[in-house]
Amino acid sequence: MHRMSEWTDRMIGFMADASEYGNYFEELAKSLSVYLDKNWTVCDAGCGIGQLTVSLAPYVKQVTGIDRSESAIETLKARLASEKVENVNAVCADFENLASSHSFDSMIFNYFGKMEEILEIAKRHCLKRIIVVKKNYTKHRFSIGNNPIDEKSVDYVKDYLNKVGARYTTELFSSEFGQPFHSLEDALDFFSIYSRDKDRSLINLENIRGRLIETGKTDFPYYLPHRRESIIFVIAR
Repeated sequence: MHRMSEWTDRMIGFMADASEYGNYFEELAKSLSVYLDKNWTVCDAGCGIGQLTVSLAPYVKQVTGIDRSESAIETLKARLASEKVENVNAVCADFENLASSHSFDSMIFNYFGKMEEILEIAKRHCLKRIIVVKKNYTKHRFSIGNNPIDEKSVDYVKDYLNKVGARYTTELFSSEFGQPFHSLEDALDFFSIYSRDKDRSLINLENIRGRLIETGKTDFPYYLPHRRESIIFVIAR
């Protein structure tokens, strides 16, 4: 079970640029904070390079970011050291092998994992509240063609939770989380990595430029808009 089995340097760079350009993770952490207690320990499951992990730090006692990607966790550790964040831990691990002694008051699964797997992990490691952030759209946003996303729909998730008798509430969350680029060549590289187009000839500068806006900024002259629509499931243990 993993959101991204390995982060390359290029992927890390794109994600860092997107986080620097906007405040998506800060806005998401603020929305999630109403479901957390300031004295709780929290796990950001499948944390990647840890933008949400760090953004949650002001709201709780301790945050632990866990990801199976060594390069992602090393990036998070470097940030924690640079910014002197004291209440965040970074752990490189796979949840299938995580010791049962690792327990948290709350676990957050942000665009990570199938609900069946999430509930199984939470049984072992979550004491009080499970928070799951899911896509609330059906089209893959970083492809040129019309490609559906390959995960269960929100309705499926609700049906599954009802079937297993889970007690939960939902909240809609929407925030801008697009991708800035230093150049058109960067944009081409981004689509080459993330596009799900089977016809790779679609990934060309002409098609990509039609998706971008010019910002007038010297550091990031091009921007790929993306309003990320999500649904937050808050599940009682």
